[in-house]
Amino acid sequence: MLQSSLFVLYLGAMHYFFAQSLSSNGHFQLSEEEWKHIKALRIRDGERLVLVDGQGGKMTAVFHLENKTPSISMESWHQESANNIGVHLYIPMTQHADRIEWMLEKCTEMGLGTLTMITTEYAEPGKYSLERLQRVGLAAMKQSQRSFLPKIQVVDSWEALLQTLPNENVFIAHCYAQAKQPWREVMTEEAHVLIGPEGDFSEREVKDILDKGATAISLGDARLRAETAGMLVVAQYYSR
Repeated sequence: MLQSSLFVLYLGAMHYFFAQSLSSNGHFQLSEEEWKHIKALRIRDGERLVLVDGQGGKMTAVFHLENKTPSISMESWHQESANNIGVHLYIPMTQHADRIEWMLEKCTEMGLGTLTMITTEYAEPGKYSLERLQRVGLAAMKQSQRSFLPKIQVVDSWEALLQTLPNENVFIAHCYAQAKQPWREVMTEEAHVLIGPEGDFSEREVKDILDKGATAISLGDARLRAETAGMLVVAQYYSR
């Protein structure tokens, strides 16, 4: 037990870097940006670090610097099993993209499964960069020393969303005076949760989702901003 605890502390002291490709035979591919991060952190010759590929692959490795030429050699390899257990969050972009970026950062640290940007009737148009969101998620994955990167995707029409949603384990948080279940009491291992914009879903949209067999959920008595509601859903799920 002591050896296991020491191993966790040992890994926790290492820096994590993202490898675009990573394999159990020691092959990897780091972007120029990640090499710059290694240089900026002043990783020394012989120092150990961790490479993760965002798909559960984790390589502990040793950094070498010979004649000012950097290289990395594999020390050990671990592949975490992928599964669909977790929260899959569906939310429209807010008028200020930095709010969703903040939510994504914190939710990634907690273990978010996927983030789907959706289009709703009352959502205000907001400009955002999918590439920027992916960078935010990547940084949060490394910071929290996780091996899986949340999948970030866009569904650009309500009709497409209805076709995308599964037939079970779907939940919708809205503000209408209808029967709702407390989120903490109904969360399932795999949960697809829809959060509306600050103008809420339209009544038609709520009906569409409920007609698919979804469960309406309550996040408490306060009226929350969209990004706050999203983070609350994820925080309560992963603190069970």
